[in-house]
Amino acid sequence: MSGLRDNLEHWALAHGEQVATVVTQRESSARQAIRARRRNRVLVTAATAIAAVVGVVAIASAIPGVQEAPPAQGLSRHLSELVCGEPWVVESGTTQYAEDAGTYFDDPRGDWVLTDDDGETHTDFSGYTAGYGAVSWQGEIGLHGHVTVRERMVAVKLGTIVGVTEEQYAQIRDQGGADLDAYAPSPGACGDTPPGNSSGRVTYHLVLQLSRVGEGGGPVATIVDPGGPLTVDIDGVEAYVAAQRPTEPDLHSPVGDTYQAFVVPRPSAQSCTPYDDMVEAGEPTVGNHLEYTLTIPGVQPLGAEMTDPLVSSTTSLADEWYTHLASWLVVQEGSISESGMAWDDSVHVLAESDDAPAPPAQKSNCVETFEYVMPSGSVFLVIDGIDLDAVNDAYPGASIDFDVAAMQTWVYLGEAS
Repeated sequence: MSGLRDNLEHWALAHGEQVATVVTQRESSARQAIRARRRNRVLVTAATAIAAVVGVVAIASAIPGVQEAPPAQGLSRHLSELVCGEPWVVESGTTQYAEDAGTYFDDPRGDWVLTDDDGETHTDFSGYTAGYGAVSWQGEIGLHGHVTVRERMVAVKLGTIVGVTEEQYAQIRDQGGADLDAYAPSPGACGDTPPGNSSGRVTYHLVLQLSRVGEGGGPVATIVDPGGPLTVDIDGVEAYVAAQRPTEPDLHSPVGDTYQAFVVPRPSAQSCTPYDDMVEAGEPTVGNHLEYTLTIPGVQPLGAEMTDPLVSSTTSLADEWYTHLASWLVVQEGSISESGMAWDDSVHVLAESDDAPAPPAQKSNCVETFEYVMPSGSVFLVIDGIDLDAVNDAYPGASIDFDVAAMQTWVYLGEAS
């Protein structure tokens, strides 16, 4: 995100008068957020319906007066200062950093909007159920001259920041204005930061920052709470957060030469943490993806360090489907190898090989940015492909509907100690 932001600023500063439209970098639309939440509905056990639209949240009709003194308490010129777990001590109002700041913009106008689980929007509401509604601030601001607008939404509970969105760019229009569609962070967005994972009253604050582009660029003003903050009661937070929490795979220890195997989608080729990526995506999880038993004779015992070769069989495995596919190890914690693995010519041994394709965890700059850590936890042999015949045998009569070329087999070898 920061790279996109920096590149955008550098481009804008260099082109000055050519700036007509600023690329929007913001969260997905409210309807997209609702569709994603609807997919998770079955996981939320405590919530039964969207909270009734009751009461009206009072919103001030005008922005507090311009501050000609220093910036609002608790915030200088950088939105990055607003982070999880910090106290919210920022005053509402407009802070001007230049004498002519007022000539660059008009007062922002807009409304707090709740988009419910059916896609309907509401502007008069006092609460909602987590997972069944998305809150946003939708409006516009008049601009004069070449300026960009950044948006950041902050959730505050009991005086502590419990949710922060990434900095977003407003969409600049040729007619001299910007559309402000800022989306509130989801409950639990700050992880375990208390008290963000519990139901109760939350206050949302919108912070806008305007900056000049072109020659002499720099911050123009910071606007906190245009039209006023929003305070709502959110219920069902505990169930919603629990439903979003990744579930570790239900793993079975190997029995002899038989191992638990999962068929899962191929992870990102640029992933530096493939195990975490797969778990966060809910995979491999028993009952969520295809699982069967795979036989691999000669796998060496797992210890504090990975044995090389990993497999040393007394019999040839030339007829096995996996000996012709790229393979590598993935461990839950720590590092294993910078190399891929390959079967030797006799197809008896699986060992590290510099000629084998590098595992995804070693692509990009992962090796340079992560120091070696002794491996621990679950160890998987990842085979870049699947045995479709074995899957059909494990699920007779089932309709296997997926792209075979985009799948991998994750074989659980046991625990590294």
